[in-house]
Amino acid sequence: DLPENEALLCRSIAANLETVSAAGGNACFHVLDWACCGKGEDCSTQWDDYDLLVAADPVYDLATTQHFVACLTALLKSAAAAAADAAAVANSCPRDPFGRNTSATGRATARMPSMARVAHKHRPGVCCADGLHGLQQVRKPGGCSFKRRLQEAGLV
Repeated sequence: DLPENEALLCRSIAANLETVSAAGGNACFHVLDWACCGKGEDCSTQWDDYDLLVAADPVYDLATTQHFVACLTALLKSAAAAAADAAAVANSCPRDPFGRNTSATGRATARMPSMARVAHKHRPGVCCADGLHGLQQVRKPGGCSFKRRLQEAGLV
C-alpha cells in the first residue's frame, strides 16, 4: 500500500496478530510501488518472503487501474515461473518444518506471492459507466472495466 497508510495498517495488523499467529501465519505491511512493475522492472525480489498479497479498494482512476493490474500480473507471473522452476527440483531438497524446500544451508528458500485477494468497490466513472445506470450494469459481463482488465491479464 501507500506509505501514508502504513500507521493505520500496522495498527490493524497488531490488533489481529494473536488470531493470525494462532493459525500459524504472520502478517506485515510493505510499501509497493505499482509503477515499478509496470515499467518492466523486476520488483519480484522484494516480495520473496510473501505468499499472499492483499489489496483493498486499490483503484481510483484509469492510471491506478493500469499500474495495479500490470504490477499484480508481474508479481504473480513471476511467482508462477519461480514455482515451475522449483517444482523441477522439489524432491531433491530437504524440507523445513513448514514444508518449504531448504537450501544446502538448511534455510528456507524464498517464497513468492502465489495468490492475491482483491476487494474492489465499484465507482461510476472509474470501473463502470457514470451514474446509477453504470452501477446497475456492473455485474453484467464487461460491466466492470477493472475486472475485465484482470481477466485480460489472466488473473481471474
